[in-house]
Amino acid sequence: MSAKHPHLSFILWFLLVGGTLCAQSAPSPAPPRALASLPLGFMENKGQSHPLVRYEARGLSGSVALLPSGPVLSLAPTAAAPGLRAPRQASPLPDFRVAVRFVNARPSPGLSPVDRLPGTVNFFSGSDKKKWLTGLATYRKVIYDDLYDGIDLDYTGRDGRLKGTFLVGTGADPRGIRWRYDGVRSVALDKKTGDLVLDLGDSRYGVGGRLRELAPVAWQQIDGKRFDVDVKFRLHENGEVSFLLGTYDPHHDLVIDPTMIFATHFGGNGTDHCISTKMDKHGRIYMAGRTHSNPAINAGQGWPVTPQAFDPTYNGEVADAFVMMLSEDGQTLIFSSYLGGGDPTNFSIFGGADWGLDLDVDQFGNVYVVGFTESSNFPITADAIQPQRNGVAMDAFITIVTPHGDGILYSSYIGGTSLDFATAVEVDSDGYVWVGGYTYSSDFPTLSKSYQALFGGVEDMFLVKFRPGQSLYTYATYLGWGGVEECFDIELGPEGSGLVYVGGFSDSTVDFSTFPNLVDIISPQPTNAGFSDALLAILRPRNQGPADLVYATFWGGSGPDNLMGMDVSDTGDAFITGLSGSMDFPLDLSSFTINGGGDMYAARITPNGLGLTDIRFSTVIGGTAYDVGYDIRFYNNQVYVTGIITGIFGADGFLTILGDFGALISTTAIGGPFFEEGLTLDVNETGIVIAGYGQCQNTEINFQNCMSGFPYLNAYQPFFAGGSGDGWIAKWAH
Repeated sequence: MSAKHPHLSFILWFLLVGGTLCAQSAPSPAPPRALASLPLGFMENKGQSHPLVRYEARGLSGSVALLPSGPVLSLAPTAAAPGLRAPRQASPLPDFRVAVRFVNARPSPGLSPVDRLPGTVNFFSGSDKKKWLTGLATYRKVIYDDLYDGIDLDYTGRDGRLKGTFLVGTGADPRGIRWRYDGVRSVALDKKTGDLVLDLGDSRYGVGGRLRELAPVAWQQIDGKRFDVDVKFRLHENGEVSFLLGTYDPHHDLVIDPTMIFATHFGGNGTDHCISTKMDKHGRIYMAGRTHSNPAINAGQGWPVTPQAFDPTYNGEVADAFVMMLSEDGQTLIFSSYLGGGDPTNFSIFGGADWGLDLDVDQFGNVYVVGFTESSNFPITADAIQPQRNGVAMDAFITIVTPHGDGILYSSYIGGTSLDFATAVEVDSDGYVWVGGYTYSSDFPTLSKSYQALFGGVEDMFLVKFRPGQSLYTYATYLGWGGVEECFDIELGPEGSGLVYVGGFSDSTVDFSTFPNLVDIISPQPTNAGFSDALLAILRPRNQGPADLVYATFWGGSGPDNLMGMDVSDTGDAFITGLSGSMDFPLDLSSFTINGGGDMYAARITPNGLGLTDIRFSTVIGGTAYDVGYDIRFYNNQVYVTGIITGIFGADGFLTILGDFGALISTTAIGGPFFEEGLTLDVNETGIVIAGYGQCQNTEINFQNCMSGFPYLNAYQPFFAGGSGDGWIAKWAH
């Protein structure tokens, strides 16, 4: 089927329930990962497998073989549960084998590999070198061409999941798609989720297992707007499966994105913002932000807290910070607590507020939260590096919460006598805490041998390093050059590099090419191009004064430009996003055009000091109104961005996925009928999570609209709780 035709796409996933095989005879040990090591690459069968196999993907605990009749999934004997010993002489056959058989499909469809991956595979079996196989290519995707008339099917595999996508061309009938599963004991439809659950029966090691195929999704993109297409599995009495499909327009392309796992509001009767999120390796979701949900003032639901919360009551006059943790499927609130004081100062900018602006999680599950506080009685521990608030304004803070959310391990103020904001935190592998932010304080506690010990101007960035329990900072510096500098993100460089990346914006007229320690570094943009520009600075903090700054560049045009979010790859490339208000924002040749009104940009910078060649891509994506990128992640050679986009999707949060050199893969809007923004994003092998803020007018009519318009799915809180806005959280599978 020609790719230029309009098509309807269904996304199907095979995955193990909970990522595991379930032990029937050993209830106490945690079950193992099964298929988690399935590779991305499919390799052509050149004699290393059964002649019927056209392509295969192999892992330590399983494999996928693609035959003309359909895929076959196999689980190897190494997937036995803990405590169950495999036979000394293992059978050459897999423990479980499941075959997908397409009914009334073409008997011999063409199989075409797509997107060759780096590297090759070799097979050395036996002593006959003529039978050795070397240099086998691997591919990201294999397509079953014209499996049904006008319908293709492609497969990709990643992170223990096999993903299949039907592409239905113009005039083709998806009602003809039908298949069955051979090698399973039973097939059931999960009425709650719409997933198919395959019971594999018992293995010869006493281990039973299930496979789960996630419910299909489909939608169209027409004139830049997303239209969901209703689709679900239909399970027939004979065990065969087909689709039940709603109305769609066959004359327009349909766009696919990752499968959503859950989407929920989260909040109380006040205004709530989910501002920062992280996922651990198990997919559990940590969140920090601010809440004004106070049941003592506004009758109704307060911020959802758990019984073991270290601070179960609302403290502030205007807002408290919060910290919380959700289960990987979004169904269970593991812990949630307020975090704040209750003593607004005489000089109150935010009315006695405490805000959580960023968080990180260490290898032990301790949660590090930073932000700002106006409270003189903010919870501080005895070993704090700064036990008292400095002055009468507001200070930054750092608080470390126990893995179960039932206590505070460490908490301290950070700041001088004016306004101080901590906007970013990172914990390194040695247990040191790095905090970045910005300050108006000319007496911020810096070190004399740091990069910059003295205040630079109106407002400076700051960066501090310490180990909890120390009485002095290991590193503490300003970054400022006479104007306004604000830091919105920091990232640690590649392991062992000793580098710290600092991102934000600056309106200073400094020229980095004149810095003695940077004379051999050709910056892509050494000077500010206009009103204010995004700023990327890289330090090697060794307390060697100006020599600690090893790279610095502006990025922007003649208007206001800002860096809001940043990520750093294992090779040291910086991925940045933010807001551009410049019609002459610097773009590469592959980019979209600037639309005006403020656009979201994304860029990739390789800090080699070779001028504009450091810019791997720079692109602007937006409508005719206001669009901002707030957060960005680089994972598995793809770039993920979230923020707010208007003009195309109304005013919604979004997930945009780009290729590693900036090519647009997809954009998905998420929100209700009013105003939503995606403020934070994280990506790992367990999925993609986005969180933010949704605004709604607290009237009876609009209250109901807020509830009905948001795309709730497997929601912990399937309702808008009140106030002017609630936080929201959504998670997708890859």
